[in-house]
Amino acid sequence: MIEHYTKGIVLRRVPRGELDGTVTIYTEELGKISAFARSIRKTTSKLSGHMVPGNIIKTRIIEKNQTQAIDALSDKAACDPEDLVKFLEFLDQVIPYGEPNVSLWHVIEGVIENCRLDAETYGYILGVLGFGPDAASCGGCNSGEIAYFSLPDIMFLCTQCSKKLNLGADELILIKKE
Repeated sequence: MIEHYTKGIVLRRVPRGELDGTVTIYTEELGKISAFARSIRKTTSKLSGHMVPGNIIKTRIIEKNQTQAIDALSDKAACDPEDLVKFLEFLDQVIPYGEPNVSLWHVIEGVIENCRLDAETYGYILGVLGFGPDAASCGGCNSGEIAYFSLPDIMFLCTQCSKKLNLGADELILIKKE
């Protein structure tokens, strides 16, 4: 049994059974993990209020047969909930499991603490992950005037090509102001 005490950001919470749940957390020391949370949906749960997407938490995680979140203390983000949910979904899709990145951790923590959820932030995070938008070209027409990142296709697009593909708002990430 291995115990970890680490800071993390709750990215997603999914029900599992009647009272339990699975929580996806981006941690400072372990990277992105998925942890089982016993009785998290119970009204008297001590974890429930802390394991809310967007919260920056200090948590104890135990690795035994499965990774399990045991304790947590949190600070709630003061950002607009709609913008925060979109940002967390973006992070959940682009960050790989189990690869810690201290630089990325500090960037994300600062973004959430300061509620800086703008296009430049998305572009910067993609750059930290190795998808640098500065030298990228449009995947459709090869233009250097990129404005969007397509999550399903994992490619950069200019404004005109993004309109041609008819992608939904949840599939396109604005990375440069138009």
